[in-house]
Amino acid sequence: MNDIAGQNVMEFPPAYPLSHRDDPGTSYAAADRLINSGELNRQEQEVYEVMKRHNRPAGYTAKELAYIMTGDYTKNYFKVQRRLSGLRHKGKAGRVKIDGTITFAESPDRKDLIERNNCCVWRAK
Repeated sequence: MNDIAGQNVMEFPPAYPLSHRDDPGTSYAAADRLINSGELNRQEQEVYEVMKRHNRPAGYTAKELAYIMTGDYTKNYFKVQRRLSGLRHKGKAGRVKIDGTITFAESPDRKDLIERNNCCVWRAK
């Protein structure tokens, strides 16, 4: 994250894929719109700020963060989940390991991670 004119701004464009190789063209178009409109950065910043403001050693699942943000996790659960992945790629948030450390690995060994209700637990760096 960069500090521009006293404001924290996420890096642009993302250095990780928003679409997968076999996704239809509409997925690529949606990713382009998300990036070009600045919405991707806004969403990542929003999730990151909530994590920092409510940071706790035990971390949060995506569902818990979505609930904190709106009071109804169904409204933005999938958006939060996707932005957590982006924050992990940027080194701003990671999955909490059993030993209390944070991992930024793409595919860590699940037996080493803390889970709640079969969901990964995340914490801001």
